[in-house]
Amino acid sequence: MKTARLATLLILFATACHQQSSAGRERIASAAALTKIYAGSRVSGLRLEAKAAPMDRSILLIRIGIPVDDSQVEAIHYGTGSFGVTPNGIRRFYLDHRFRGVIYQDATGATWAYGSVRTEEVAVR
Repeated sequence: MKTARLATLLILFATACHQQSSAGRERIASAAALTKIYAGSRVSGLRLEAKAAPMDRSILLIRIGIPVDDSQVEAIHYGTGSFGVTPNGIRRFYLDHRFRGVIYQDATGATWAYGSVRTEEVAVR
C-alpha cells in the first residue's frame, strides 16, 4: 500500500515538473521573440531585452539599455504613443504569454514592477 502511494506521488511530482519546465521553455522563447520585435522596431534605440527571470520563469524581465523615466516605462508597458510597438504594449504580451508580471530595469538600475510581482522578487543587475 505504501509503495503504491509513493509511486503515485512520484508520478504526480514528475508530471508537475515536466509541466513547469515546459511552461518555462515557452516563456523563455516568447521573451526572446519580444526582444527581436523591439530590436527591429522604430524604438530599437531603447536596446530593450526581454527574458524570463532565471529563478522564477513566470516573471518577465525587461532591461532597457538607456535611462528612462516613469512616463516612458508606462508608455512601453501600455503601448502608447511612439512606444506602441506591440498591440496594447508589453502588458498584453505578458498576459497572453502567462507571465505573472513584469519587472523593468533601465540603464541606471532603476526598477518598475507591473502585475503580480514586486521588484524584490528578482535580483536584477
